[in-house]
Amino acid sequence: MLAELQIRLRRSFEKNVPEVRAFLTGQMPAFVTQPRGSTPVDEIPVFVFHEVESRRLETQLLYLRSNGYCTLDADELEAAAKGGIRKEREAALTFDDATWTFWSYVYPLLKKYGFRAILFAIPGIV
Repeated sequence: MLAELQIRLRRSFEKNVPEVRAFLTGQMPAFVTQPRGSTPVDEIPVFVFHEVESRRLETQLLYLRSNGYCTLDADELEAAAKGGIRKEREAALTFDDATWTFWSYVYPLLKKYGFRAILFAIPGIV
């Protein structure tokens, strides 16, 4: 039992090394490390996804939901960039290529958490 726990902890750490390194070196974005309301209102985090692993994506969406974020669609992101009405905690999620993983994993998770996203589709692939 202890050996299994050690294996799981090691895998978890290995998977998250880039995030841990960014946090420890101060390279993590301000919206993650600073208290609510202290991040400049003109910053909108934009997350870019190409390959999607459903469990990891769900963890990320859960983080956004539990920290009070709402997501923007393309029109809302454009309006915000032009100085339109803003909400306190906004983020944009973008997904490339409209592959089967978007429809199989991402779309159901977006619906589950009530989020929207921006999907870039290549007509020759779809």
